[in-house]
Amino acid sequence: MKKQIKIIDPSSKAIKDPLFCVPEDQLEEYLDANKDVICGRMFQTHPDFVFRKIADEGILVPTGNIAQTFNGMINLNPTSVFLWQLFSSPSSVNEAIANAEQQYEVSASLHEDVLAFVVTFYRMGLLLPC
Repeated sequence: MKKQIKIIDPSSKAIKDPLFCVPEDQLEEYLDANKDVICGRMFQTHPDFVFRKIADEGILVPTGNIAQTFNGMINLNPTSVFLWQLFSSPSSVNEAIANAEQQYEVSASLHEDVLAFVVTFYRMGLLLPC
């Protein structure tokens, strides 16, 4: 299994946010109990990651202070590219879900997939709270 990266500034307000710090084994229960609140929250992409499209792939390239500690790039699948670009300006999870419903075929898991993207990228430090 790949090691989960975490890129977060210790002074970030995310550090005290339960969504960020709840243990992995309690995350699903926390999400179930707080889904409505989380879906109304605003998030934005981390400014120290620059999006580049190379061939048919979306790549996140670290810049600034993060580039000094994070060696590598992050590959995004097409859906993640769509969501990353959406969150380049502050957006709520509900807004992201609505946009995804317009872009993709609505499936039973679409809402959960968008929420999973937000939670995963937030907990990694790639999305920041607004």
